[in-house]
Amino acid sequence: MIFSGKCLPPPIRPAGVLAVLFILLAALSCGRSEPPSAPAEKVRIGVVRNFYGVTVGVAHRRGFFEREGVAVEPIYHPAGRYVLEAMRKGECEFGVTAETPIVISLLEGDKIEMLACLETIPGRIGIVARKDPGVRTPADLRGKKVALVVRSNVDYLFGLILMKYGVPDDSVERVDLASGAAMDNLLLGGKVAAVCTSEPALGRIRKMLGADAVSFASEELYLVRAVLSTRAGFAAMRPETVRKVLRALKKAAQFIQDSPGEARNDAAAFFKVDPASIEEMMKKGSFEATLNQSFLLQLEDQANWAVDRAIVPPCPLPDFRRFIEARPLTDVDPGAVTLIGTGRKRL
Repeated sequence: MIFSGKCLPPPIRPAGVLAVLFILLAALSCGRSEPPSAPAEKVRIGVVRNFYGVTVGVAHRRGFFEREGVAVEPIYHPAGRYVLEAMRKGECEFGVTAETPIVISLLEGDKIEMLACLETIPGRIGIVARKDPGVRTPADLRGKKVALVVRSNVDYLFGLILMKYGVPDDSVERVDLASGAAMDNLLLGGKVAAVCTSEPALGRIRKMLGADAVSFASEELYLVRAVLSTRAGFAAMRPETVRKVLRALKKAAQFIQDSPGEARNDAAAFFKVDPASIEEMMKKGSFEATLNQSFLLQLEDQANWAVDRAIVPPCPLPDFRRFIEARPLTDVDPGAVTLIGTGRKRL
């Protein structure tokens, strides 16, 4: 085109403008490094080796904690009471245990806050006995020795089984496994007539005894819960840390639902057990963080049991809602909290 006697350059198209801008931006950023990301926050979670806290294992193996900005170190213990003791001493920030040791610790004056129930698994605790001492039903345990972890949910369930079969609680001698005694040796050596324990150890002992084994299930008596707890005041001081952990556990719960086979292998590797030994348990379990009314009722039942068994001195039972910190879970997943009277307001 001719205008004022001069030839104008062809118009620059939008695509050309974008290309030029991209080149300029690339040149400007050359040699400029990205600001370093904040280091992951280090936290320690105490867990029990008998397969409590499946979502913790999956989140740890799958890197969900790291994606939320926390570097988790699992600290393994032989029983829930030792997890709570380590938490009390400041050796871990969180603990995953059954609810029973938490109830006992609270009745003894410990300062603990429960943050969420991470999983419920029916029928994972039971009794395995040897037939040769004459055990055919739980009623035959009268006057015999039974190995179990005392002051635990296993101990609680064992009492329920004895009650169901009309066996006086004090007619059975308990041998405490929390001291590190090997239940296999006690049972095979004839030092105890039976063991009361949880899967996957339960299935392993049944297999070991073979035809000489007799077992008693417990599915209708007690629903096993794994509870995430922390020291009183920790959630108020570091609320975002708690939310990060809960968000990672929520992702792990979803992964368990979407990829059960891979999740089973992750959990087995975390707890160092054979994947086949936990397959049935994983199928029956519900793996999601919740706080509901049935959990509160279970806490009250176990508190009554602890007082009746003289595990703790006689005392008025507290309102356990005072020891539940529901705000972090409410923030992460509001629908997961259905406790009456809880939510963002501290009880």
